[in-house]
Amino acid sequence: MDKKIEQYIREQILPHYPINGVLHIAPIELSLINRNFYIHTQEGAFILQRMAKIFTTATVEDMAKVIEHLTHKGISTLELIPAIDGHWYYEDQRGYLWKLMVAVDGETYHVVPNTHIAYEAGKLLGAFLYGLKDFDYTQLKNPLRLHNTQEIIDRYNRVFEQLCAQESDEIFREAYISIHKELPQSLLPATLPWSVVHGDPKISNFIFGHGSDGQGICMIDLDTTMHHTPLVDIGDGLRSWCGQHEEDPNNTFALDIFEAAMRGYFSVMPLSPLEVNHVYTAIRMITLELAARFATDVVDDNYFGWNDALFPSRKAHNRARAYSMVALARDVATKEQEIRDILHGI
Repeated sequence: MDKKIEQYIREQILPHYPINGVLHIAPIELSLINRNFYIHTQEGAFILQRMAKIFTTATVEDMAKVIEHLTHKGISTLELIPAIDGHWYYEDQRGYLWKLMVAVDGETYHVVPNTHIAYEAGKLLGAFLYGLKDFDYTQLKNPLRLHNTQEIIDRYNRVFEQLCAQESDEIFREAYISIHKELPQSLLPATLPWSVVHGDPKISNFIFGHGSDGQGICMIDLDTTMHHTPLVDIGDGLRSWCGQHEEDPNNTFALDIFEAAMRGYFSVMPLSPLEVNHVYTAIRMITLELAARFATDVVDDNYFGWNDALFPSRKAHNRARAYSMVALARDVATKEQEIRDILHGI
């Protein structure tokens, strides 16, 4: 860990929280947007997060309200630690917001290892959405809203010609063109019921008990809760869990993971016939939506984090991610009937 960052956390951030006896600080590579640190103390373990500047104080306040509601409903969730001044966050002199949470003992995954974990992830997502069905969404004040698909399309259209013009590989240009054509045709209907959703249910935002047969514990990264159709969470979750490898140019959709996940979800949270009929649409829409977001950042080069051990630049990483999502969307399309058969057979 960078010694300057560790010193900054010890001297400038942690003194604003009611914890003592810090023994060890270590970075956690989980998020593409925020920075996370494991804080081991004599009093227990905590997770410290430096939030990206796209988030505001309302983000943390919304998170606190959601946590309070889930806790009241008896649903396992995170525990926020307020700063000494009483706020749920601390804002440093550089304008970054920091929040502190009790560490949850368990495991996270970047790739779903087996159908058991898929089933448990489905249960956790179902329980989370069930717990928030009666949450008053007007309490949420965070202006950031993911899955505004029309807005994502508009941003993509703005860079589309430049993206294609700067691309030397015809296969990639074809992928960008397919996003341009297919995403506007893959939108969910406006008639679906809405409630408060997680917003980013990728598999790394779930914590499970230790071992490949561990039970689901809770969902994390509650910075993106919003009012939307639960199908955006289902579609995004299944995109993450069944697609597996985000940079794989041959990304495919695992039907066994899909079936296990939906069995887990249906065990705690039903869907209406209309919603069941649009699960396939949700998977396609969210996958192409993410492809558009990655492709847009190939031009804008200012949003997603990137792995400098595997790629020479953010642009290169996002280029690979965008192509992988297009490959996944294409594979999902070939399996539409199997997806629908599984849904109606559960």
